[in-house]
Amino acid sequence: MKYQGKIVILNKPAYEAKIKGLELSPEAQASMEADLVKHYTRLTVHAVGEDVTFCKAGDEVLITPRQLSYCDVIEIEGKTKFVAKEADCIGLY
Repeated sequence: MKYQGKIVILNKPAYEAKIKGLELSPEAQASMEADLVKHYTRLTVHAVGEDVTFCKAGDEVLITPRQLSYCDVIEIEGKTKFVAKEADCIGLY
């Protein structure tokens, strides 16, 4: 798929939805995800828009939790992704 503009599609880190054998309710899972957003800073780039020059697919970028909280969340190929602006990626690993 070809993406337009200066957007960066980031892979959402996976986490285990069970704690010590207990399955979380959807509400508890959503709350846990909200807390985990604070710790997401080093994310892998899934794809970039045609005007992005800072990074490419496969790179790892630094994004602040605050900027990440403003990102749209989409599903691509059955996996959850964040959609960020190129300017939100403040570092490249």
